[in-house]
Amino acid sequence: MELGGRYNHDHNYGNNFTYTINPSVLLFDQLKIFATAASAYKSPSLYQLFSQYGNLLLKPETTTSYEAGFDWEIVRNTLSFNTTFFKYDTKSVIYFLGLANPPYGVYANGELQKDKGFESELKYKQDKFNASAYWAYVTGMLTDQNGVTTGNLFRRPKNTFGVSAYYDFTTHFTAGLNYKLTGDRPDEEFNNTTFTSSVVTLKAYSLLDAHFQYTINNHISLFADLKNLLDEKYTDWVGYNTSRFNFMAGIRYQIN
Repeated sequence: MELGGRYNHDHNYGNNFTYTINPSVLLFDQLKIFATAASAYKSPSLYQLFSQYGNLLLKPETTTSYEAGFDWEIVRNTLSFNTTFFKYDTKSVIYFLGLANPPYGVYANGELQKDKGFESELKYKQDKFNASAYWAYVTGMLTDQNGVTTGNLFRRPKNTFGVSAYYDFTTHFTAGLNYKLTGDRPDEEFNNTTFTSSVVTLKAYSLLDAHFQYTINNHISLFADLKNLLDEKYTDWVGYNTSRFNFMAGIRYQIN
């Protein structure tokens, strides 16, 4: 059991206390079950207060978070599986509110931000072979000061999947592949003519990478990383380019 607390005093925002409670239990020396409850406090930044978009009436954000999960070693030193569920509730969340007139935006407090999801990972390790797979899911909604609810986790996909595998072909040579699938996610597209923004959906994409390493001795090794082997064309952020197929190779020298 872990317990923690912190007291903050701010001449503008008064007294605030945050806490952490983290119990866990180990069963059969192979299954660990854990949970966490915590709170957090965040004052507005100087930019959010005093920039041209600043708002001196901003209130600090306060968050209560909950996590629970397990870590299960199914086969000792070989196969393991873990999952964590989480839920975050933030009050007075600070967000950027677009305006029709100059300066065309201002920082404001929302009423409530609610996020939830889970992360799971399966790992396998035996002799020369290592592999893992994971799945992450997250969703969130913001209720602003006018009571309007929107999904505001821009550029963050609800679903993300990944698989990786590495094999030691010899004592000197190792190679591996890493695959990642990023699901659909929303983003904001700004119109420079009307000075308004609209929500667009960024399409899902897959990336396949490869890594090679050859160790010459205890000091020198050669490596090569091949990124986006499938030459996928995708967008992570509206208005910005992303790399197609690319690679990097080099020599690593360890002094000691």
